[in-house]
Amino acid sequence: MDYLNPLAALWGLLTVPIVLLYFLRQEQLPAKVSSIIPWRKVIEDPFAERRRFNPDLLFWLQILLITLLTIGLMRFYWLWTVKADRVVLVFDASASMQARTGGGSRLEAAKAKAVDLVDNLSSEGQVLIIRAGIYPEGMSGFLNNKTESKDIISGLKGGETRGSMTEAVNLALSEAKNAGGAKLYLFTDSYRPDLVSLAAPKKLNFQISGKETENLAITAVDVPKGLYNTATQRRVYVTLQSYAQKPLQARLNILLDKRLLWRSSIELEPGENRTLPFGELPSQGVLEARLDIQDDLMLDNRAYAVIRKAHTVQLLLVSSDEPLADNIRRICNVVKTVQFRWVRPSEYIPQDAQNVDLAIFHRFVPEPLVSMNSLYIMPPKSKKFIKIQDEQIDNPHILDWDRGHPALKYLGFLDELTLEAALGVEPPSWASPIISSWVSPLAWAGEEGGHRIVTVGFDLGQYLFPPSQDVSGLVLLLNILEWLAPEAPYPLELTTGERYILKDSSRYAKAQIKTPQNRTFNVAADQEGHIVFSETDEIGEYEVRVWDNNGRELRRDFVANLLSETESELRIRPLPPTGTTPDLASEQPEPKTGAQTSGILEEKQHEFWRYLVLLALGVLLYELWVYLRQLS
Repeated sequence: MDYLNPLAALWGLLTVPIVLLYFLRQEQLPAKVSSIIPWRKVIEDPFAERRRFNPDLLFWLQILLITLLTIGLMRFYWLWTVKADRVVLVFDASASMQARTGGGSRLEAAKAKAVDLVDNLSSEGQVLIIRAGIYPEGMSGFLNNKTESKDIISGLKGGETRGSMTEAVNLALSEAKNAGGAKLYLFTDSYRPDLVSLAAPKKLNFQISGKETENLAITAVDVPKGLYNTATQRRVYVTLQSYAQKPLQARLNILLDKRLLWRSSIELEPGENRTLPFGELPSQGVLEARLDIQDDLMLDNRAYAVIRKAHTVQLLLVSSDEPLADNIRRICNVVKTVQFRWVRPSEYIPQDAQNVDLAIFHRFVPEPLVSMNSLYIMPPKSKKFIKIQDEQIDNPHILDWDRGHPALKYLGFLDELTLEAALGVEPPSWASPIISSWVSPLAWAGEEGGHRIVTVGFDLGQYLFPPSQDVSGLVLLLNILEWLAPEAPYPLELTTGERYILKDSSRYAKAQIKTPQNRTFNVAADQEGHIVFSETDEIGEYEVRVWDNNGRELRRDFVANLLSETESELRIRPLPPTGTTPDLASEQPEPKTGAQTSGILEEKQHEFWRYLVLLALGVLLYELWVYLRQLS
């Protein structure tokens, strides 16, 4: 037995004044006597009787009352050892758990299993619940209230995103370790050996829900975008995948701003993957591809894309090379989305760079440097960000290039481009080489301060339309211009669960975002004037209204798609046969009794101050009764 509040023992000092009151108390009763001679001794020693301590029943009751209250305030308790079932329940809330199975979804079946498990826990059982959506989310601490645990389980909702089972298991292991041990139950639709190895030496109990199902999914919606595609020049490509054991028939609808553009009846063989092309888009808007089929997962039967209005790019060339200007003018005459303006270096003024989307500086570096997307061709030495080697490289051979960079796409044989001369250009810390010779980098690209910059160390202009008909130089320039062309100042298409971050040139004050299921969120901008929104777990179109610091209202709508073959496949991976996997050798498909959960021995603390308070109340009532009887 022990106590929690030792300072409360000071309340016991209240017994001191009570003892003093009884010790000093003297009753004075009037009496008639014939002579004071017998009382002379009392008169000579009047305080003799007062010094005698004669406690009565009321005194002892008062001492008992103070003692009980003091012990109660000290919060005495005793400990005993109990066996508590402690479990962590991890629920897969990914899109595949929304697949139909029986009379409900896989998630509903998993929740029913979990409720049975909680019912079979001992009275001291503790439950911690984790939801594994796009991010793991702890729904509770360790609860020993079965009703509360079952209410949380019943209220769990599935998502329209990919799952995060690995992160959720890591969180569950951490919580179990902090709690001194617990058994982990994973409610999902597939057995995963990687999670077993992750949890070693802990044992995971997989609770598999669902059955093999028939599903047809939209796995991609492609609309070519970029500098060289206007809205009316874009075609739509929709990719479908069959995850079925039999042929499936469906109708595919293509809508633009909810108006039907095309409709196609299709039939896919088991496991077939097919990409369907559709005609050119008539205008901008929100494109929706929708499958009309009653398969077992409806979430992947729709996907969205945003078609932007064609944007005319203002291009500035600063060069004294007239053939280069003529060649770029020829390109812009074909690419209708680019408007071209040429300025000689001797005539250049900083105002020329205003209201321009991107610029090409040929053998010239502006002073001051411009804050815009720029291409520098053979720039002179500068003390700014461009570092040029002193000596020119004659007949350099291209040794390597970054094949994954957008500026070098379609250039599989760039090493065949014969260069007469070049300058070695060293990239700054925020950029990386994209073309290199055996001596030094010949071109680099990077982003700084929100702007894209490319520097080329050879005279790109003479390779645009060479007599040899080698189009590598032309393709390189077109790729660079497309990469430098300004994109949408805000996100247009996200994957469900991905954060929406709005941080274009405006500084925002707040936003109001409406989800596809008509949930409305009011979001305040952060200190940098950016809008960050995480509730993107619904497939469809999000309406975004934002206000800048001047009170101006803008629209920044976007769409979110699932487009996940992993979630659409709906394949059930059952538990391995008993004994084939050491970590699961003794596992049962479903828990039947509380004994299957983890038996954790722990000391339970029980305070008994409540009983002392009740006893003190009884003593107080008895004391009052005794006192009233003495008066009568």
